[in-house]
Amino acid sequence: MTGPQHQRRGGEAGFTLMELLVSITLLGLLGILMVGGFSFGVRVWERTESAAQDQSRVAAVQALLRRQVAQMQPLQVRGTDRRQRLAIDAKPGRLTFVGAVPEYLGRGGYHLISLETEIADGASSLIMRWEPFTRSRPGLALSDEAHKEVLLAGIEELRFKYLGKDQRGASTGWIAAWPDVARLPELVEIKAVFDESREERWPILFATVVTGAGRR
Repeated sequence: MTGPQHQRRGGEAGFTLMELLVSITLLGLLGILMVGGFSFGVRVWERTESAAQDQSRVAAVQALLRRQVAQMQPLQVRGTDRRQRLAIDAKPGRLTFVGAVPEYLGRGGYHLISLETEIADGASSLIMRWEPFTRSRPGLALSDEAHKEVLLAGIEELRFKYLGKDQRGASTGWIAAWPDVARLPELVEIKAVFDESREERWPILFATVVTGAGRR
């Protein structure tokens, strides 16, 4: 058949130019949406991965601090007034004490260790400083030769609280500074506040002093 009916069937078998243009446009839009969705998924994954790494770093630092405080030593040191006193300087924003450091940070023996915040690389950071402990040197001030490590950047505020027993053996309750008594605190609470631009969170840390509280 070569009449009008055959020509109509031939037209139905193909696409008009308008239909092709519409199809190409829809495929292009679909491709854009797919690429955009993929890029969004990658960004979400990268951000989640970064946040997980940051929080893992916080957990590692907390584990280090818990270990250091647990090994705090009740040693004696000669004060600046040349009187013997317990080797600890526990303030609301700084904690200095005598203990052991991990092998990868220093040689064996006891070290004078300080935890505080300090401006480093243009940001307030949690700093640990340490050097070998020497009984003959008065006071608990670290020298210029002390090692220093930035534990966490972006720390706006560091707060310590202490709990233990006073001279009469009664509980001190949570106090902001440890008094000059003959024993170490039994618990140390460590709080850190990150800069608002940071995504990390600092769970409140309670560290137990397990090395004893008496004089040596």
